[in-house]
Amino acid sequence: MLQKRKQRTVNAARPAIAGRLIASGAVLLLGAGVGHAPVKAEIKPVQAPSKAPAPAALLDFLKQMDAAASRKDFDTTLKFYSPNFKHADGLNSKTLGEALKSFWQQNQSVQYQTQIDSWKAQGPDAYSLETTTTIQGIQKAADRDMKLTSTVRSRVTIANQTLTSQEILGEQTRLTTGVKPPVVQVNLPEQVNVGQSFNFDAVVKDPLGNNLLLGSAVEEPITSEQYLQRKEVTLEPLSSGGLFKVGQAPKQPTRQWISAVLVQEGGMTIVSQRLNVVQSGAPTPKPVKPQ
Repeated sequence: MLQKRKQRTVNAARPAIAGRLIASGAVLLLGAGVGHAPVKAEIKPVQAPSKAPAPAALLDFLKQMDAAASRKDFDTTLKFYSPNFKHADGLNSKTLGEALKSFWQQNQSVQYQTQIDSWKAQGPDAYSLETTTTIQGIQKAADRDMKLTSTVRSRVTIANQTLTSQEILGEQTRLTTGVKPPVVQVNLPEQVNVGQSFNFDAVVKDPLGNNLLLGSAVEEPITSEQYLQRKEVTLEPLSSGGLFKVGQAPKQPTRQWISAVLVQEGGMTIVSQRLNVVQSGAPTPKPVKPQ
């Protein structure tokens, strides 16, 4: 549970202003669409990650997948996934398709771009990859447009020209709306040990002056059901320039979305970031570059 790290007195009234927080995971379904979930696989690794350029067929596979997703071509996109596709967040090919439809319906346009960070062969026409995908889109929310930018790092397996498994290593999603939405810097580790405390800061970089700042922090477990749900958020006046929270990781390994919602007169910014809770001694992933 997230708690205030700094207690301050707020002289203004505390109106219950409801907003809608869009679960960040919905934009990540294709996060290159590629990741290796911790499930049993039929193919076994046979070599360390290669320093050689990725095979042309592998690059073409991802390029075609990005293009189909950017067109919101549902049938073509789903053909890139194995019927037995497994996702570390609990998704399968059916629930992924449902979440993908929901996400595309929310966005007037989307653009996917994937790069391979590392790769290794696992057998004939079988590969394990780590990728970074950037997703950009425009969402229609009531009478306003919201700009979406998401960066997703995934580990995936591809076999026989289909995606067989995916694990998201890191992600950050940002939604902004208005003529001058708050510029927000988020400080949050990508990974913590079970039971460990951690800080979550969402700092507005511009001086507040006399402007009223409203905000809220949200902590959600990542499940396949959460990909299809929206979260209602109550905003409260903030006397400091952002949100400053301390959290306590669960006692069991899990995955969470930690989000900040910040609203000023010029607009609104929502930032959601994945927090992986692991057993002590697990390797630390490379961080997602802040947006």
